[in-house]
Amino acid sequence: MEWVHVRTGETLVTGQVLTPATDGTVERTFYSLSPNAETNLATLPFAEGGRRLRMNAYQDALRRLDAGDKTLRLEVEKRQGEWEKHLRRLGLEPDLFAVQQAMNVDEETRPRHSRPPLAGSSRSGC
Repeated sequence: MEWVHVRTGETLVTGQVLTPATDGTVERTFYSLSPNAETNLATLPFAEGGRRLRMNAYQDALRRLDAGDKTLRLEVEKRQGEWEKHLRRLGLEPDLFAVQQAMNVDEETRPRHSRPPLAGSSRSGC
């Protein structure tokens, strides 16, 4: 997800990578970075050679990008609690994500003819 700070205009990209674990659960990794002209949401290395990268390969690709450009300020967390602390340090309130998710579920279950029109932006303000 791409966030734009309403006062500073600074952009932040946050993401979550999911993969099945061997015990049948889901393994998750969270990340954030400050995009620039070369590395942004549209250019993240999700795939290579037409195939999606596995979670570890994607993390390695992000770390290589960060090693080459420290202005990206890449942060990677595996634990939900540490991720939430990181978001709060950035000025984002993780509890609002639960509210937003609940609203999205409500929108998905509401009949299409009763939904309000969508806004023209995919960016969220923080």
